Amino acid sequence: MTPISTKTPSPPTARDSYHAWINVALCGLGIFFVMAAPGTVIPLLYGTIMEDMNWSFGQVSGFSSWKFLSAALTSLALSFMVERYSLKAIMIFGSALASIALMSMPLISSLWAFYMLGFMLGTSVIIILIGCKILLSRWFHENLGLAVGIAFVAGSFAGVIMPFIGLILLESFGWKTTVSVLGLIIFLLVIPAFSIGIRDFPSRSGDADKALGAAPGNATGTLISPVNGIIQSKLFWFIMLACFLLGGADHSIKEHTALFIEKDTSLGVAGAAAALTIAMTAGIFGKLGFGWLFDRFSTRGIAACWWLLALGIALGMLVSDFVTMTLFAFIRGAAHGGVLIASICLAKHIFDYRSIPQIVCYLSVSTMLGGSISTALTGFIRDYTGSYDVAFAILIVQAVIAGIIVLLVTPKHWDEPTSPLTMR
Repeated sequence: MTPISTKTPSPPTARDSYHAWINVALCGLGIFFVMAAPGTVIPLLYGTIMEDMNWSFGQVSGFSSWKFLSAALTSLALSFMVERYSLKAIMIFGSALASIALMSMPLISSLWAFYMLGFMLGTSVIIILIGCKILLSRWFHENLGLAVGIAFVAGSFAGVIMPFIGLILLESFGWKTTVSVLGLIIFLLVIPAFSIGIRDFPSRSGDADKALGAAPGNATGTLISPVNGIIQSKLFWFIMLACFLLGGADHSIKEHTALFIEKDTSLGVAGAAAALTIAMTAGIFGKLGFGWLFDRFSTRGIAACWWLLALGIALGMLVSDFVTMTLFAFIRGAAHGGVLIASICLAKHIFDYRSIPQIVCYLSVSTMLGGSISTALTGFIRDYTGSYDVAFAILIVQAVIAGIIVLLVTPKHWDEPTSPLTMR
């Protein structure tokens, strides 16, 4: 392994600081329209889709399972691609894929066509999710968690706004037109903005390469990564197991919240929209608060976040009116906000910082596989038992065990820099 230089890093230029925050804003734009808006609106449409297409709980929630399976496979592919290709180009491709999938949805006539579009959408979502985390890790160090949290707050704003916009579009034009509008916005707004504004590396990336031992001639400016040694360690696989369990719990409760509120309570589709809005509002506090907490308390903060998710799922089993629904949605939403940004902090704090791009991708593989399996299983358990209680109990156990695993890990790279270019 190439030794790390002890040379004192050069401070960032004012222009680097400017571009760093431009990248935060552009990541927020992509998260709003590519990741959060479809992810918030489509579950709200599940009930209508079930009635329109004559599908069951398990069948319609299979859309999300295929989405998460695609995300897992794409995460694995990205672990190779992010070291070889421009993140800007990768993120533009992901946005284009989301636009195509959403605008193609009015054409579906079968369950498998529906799943294929879910597969495409999963690929696009994970490209934006991982791309934003890796991009910001190149520009921020001490406040990495907070910077990622700020970018991901855009997803919470989407969750606050989009359920009601989606409900208006649904009632006025139907579910197919609703998702088509989302795809058109991505095509007209997000793709041009990414093309013009995203910048992969700070201007001093060449100095960073020399200081941190990057291989000469690497066109992307990335650093030598000791990832091969990391993935052979038991620690890596324990963290992968924790992410698998936690991903299953988090994604399952998120994808089933709207269906659960609409079908298993007296609150109906309007209550489901309100629950999503409350959860996403809470996510604003979760992303900013947990981003700050992870920077300062590392794995202890992450474990606390994951146990809060377990509490939120447990509160779901007690929902009977608007008050209990609000409590459930707020706690679940705040925890989900922290979960979204935990992986970049796990990669930075536990493993060698030069391996962050690949480790984030691998952790995403595990998280999305967990989401794929648990989301489908939750739907089929609901079909079989007529209630979400058993499924929710399983998800609670998953989140608790995941938190215990992370709490037992020592974050030995917690205070080491991700780059000499420390943005504050």
